[in-house]
Amino acid sequence: MIRLVIHIILLAIVVAFVALNVGYTTSINLFGYMFTDISTVAVTLVAFIVGIIYSFFYYVLNYFNKSGKQRVRERSKKAKDKEKALKEKEEELKDSDFSKKEIAPPAAESSPQKTVVSAEKQKKKTRLFGKK
Repeated sequence: MIRLVIHIILLAIVVAFVALNVGYTTSINLFGYMFTDISTVAVTLVAFIVGIIYSFFYYVLNYFNKSGKQRVRERSKKAKDKEKALKEKEEELKDSDFSKKEIAPPAAESSPQKTVVSAEKQKKKTRLFGKK
């Protein structure tokens, strides 16, 4: 970037040197004001410098615009990732709450039924090679 600026300055100096040594002149009408006997090369030099300044500001504004959009995209992506992680944690908590409810001791009304089921399970476990 610094090399580019140095080259532009050197080029402007060369153009200024040429402009001061050329004898062609012209008149310019700038927003109603008339300027006469201005060097043609000086007019070209001014137009060149104005173009450089314009393109520099255009480049800088474009750079800031793109970097701003990139920051917004990164923030949006982070927010989506956090949202996805929160949803996964919520699902895990729901699953763990559901499994805790299944393991939880039964109410007083269903306790005899639970013992019957557990007795049937024990009978099935004690049969090693028998038929039903």
